[in-house]
Amino acid sequence: MGMSELLGQMLGDNPDKKGAEKNPLLGLALLGLLTALMYMVGQITLRFVNRDVTLRRKMPTLAAEDAEALSYIHSQTLYVEFPLLARTAFELALLKACAIPALSGLASPAKTTTGGSKAGSKTGGKSGKTLAGESDVDGKHVVASLDLLLREMTERPLTSERAMDAVRRANHLRAVYGVANKEMVYLLTLLMVEPMRLIKAHGFRPLLEREAQVHYMFLSQLAERMGLTDVPATLGDAETYLEDYEAKYMKPAPTNKPAADATIGAILSTYTGVSRPLLRQYIYALCSPRQRAALAMPDPSPLASRLLQLTFRSLAFASMYLLAPRFQTNHRTAALPVPADSKTKTAGRFVPRYVAYDARAYVDGYASVAEIAPTPRAADGKLGKIYGVDETVAVAAPAAAAAISA
Repeated sequence: MGMSELLGQMLGDNPDKKGAEKNPLLGLALLGLLTALMYMVGQITLRFVNRDVTLRRKMPTLAAEDAEALSYIHSQTLYVEFPLLARTAFELALLKACAIPALSGLASPAKTTTGGSKAGSKTGGKSGKTLAGESDVDGKHVVASLDLLLREMTERPLTSERAMDAVRRANHLRAVYGVANKEMVYLLTLLMVEPMRLIKAHGFRPLLEREAQVHYMFLSQLAERMGLTDVPATLGDAETYLEDYEAKYMKPAPTNKPAADATIGAILSTYTGVSRPLLRQYIYALCSPRQRAALAMPDPSPLASRLLQLTFRSLAFASMYLLAPRFQTNHRTAALPVPADSKTKTAGRFVPRYVAYDARAYVDGYASVAEIAPTPRAADGKLGKIYGVDETVAVAAPAAAAAISA
């Protein structure tokens, strides 16, 4: 039977049954179903071809010293394939840090303002005592600045000048706030484990072992450049390290709940008001019982827990079968500065494509990552040291990496 005859029967045009009642609606429904199935197969094919081409192009030459390949695959995995889960992992890592008294006492305010800020050195509104007695801290600006600095380090090869300056800036902030090696290793281990855990549990496709390996290699090199010691040797060791560390140090403290409230407020500020009560319940459901106890956080409602799982499944289904695959990375940072001859106040400055958590932060960009400051105390424009690398080999981001960011 030819295709024309098949379509003719589907539309009710059957010459062998002249008296039969035609049913064009049924035919159209079947045609629509066939079209939808062809579309879904096409999306699946594009997704896996895109993934396999990316890995084949970079993985055969992958080595620990191949900074461009590591950065490319790391960005593809987190910012192209699973951008929403990568963002959720970052937010959960912040909330876990809030449940560690040694970090909540340093990294979050006792009171926060609700306004935004225009630049790294300015914050809106007033507040009580915050980071080590600091005042005028905006919780949204703190989270936005941490997110932006992390993106500056991870959205390009670690050998690029921008990434190396971002590492220096992170090391300087570590010294400003007095964060010990043990706590820094915990924070970096969170960034190793949380994205992989969420992707494995809720991703639209299985995570390849090679992708997880690249993720670990990239962040372990970042740890080396930050001068961290006693970093877990494998991704599996990192998971064990987190469990042991949290069992020992994740406990209630007076600074935990204010820190978590400020962080949750920043996270929810990016969504519409009507959705925030449900999303708050989602946050409670994503936190472990130990973490909720340390943060004096209520248990989620059973309905919210079930809805969260349904939401993840729905997003995975839509990503796999309905949405066209991404071919551009979801980068926050600009690949290049605004042209110096643009005759604007942002000329020669890097203006982020968008700043999550605080729309008014860094609207004028920054001439250097040294201007990224979570609080006024850190707005000194200074860079720290970088470790484990010959600084004379720092180069501008390769053209391929710049094209990825474009």
